[in-house]
Amino acid sequence: MKEIMKYIFISITLLFIGCNSEIKKPEKVEKLYTYNIDDKLKELGIELTEPKLPKGVNIVLTVQSNNLIYLSGNGPILPNGDRITGKVGSDLSIEQGYAAARQTA
Repeated sequence: MKEIMKYIFISITLLFIGCNSEIKKPEKVEKLYTYNIDDKLKELGIELTEPKLPKGVNIVLTVQSNNLIYLSGNGPILPNGDRITGKVGSDLSIEQGYAAARQTA
């Protein structure tokens, strides 16, 4: 019985020693880029609009968790909420496909 109590005591002691609730913060956060994003978008002639979903669609486009953003099947949606659909070559011209790709990004 003393042997079992000894192992239980050692196990509990190791459990308390091993548990550390302290959350370590990164010492230094480095920027991934050296330019201002808003200035770069203006330089490239890109205007970001608030995404609108087509009527009847009820999904969440993005969810942010800390520094991660999760996307959910986003496709090309025009500023007025209409979706661009079709296949480049048969339904869309190359220029229309390029514009749809820019809307998606």
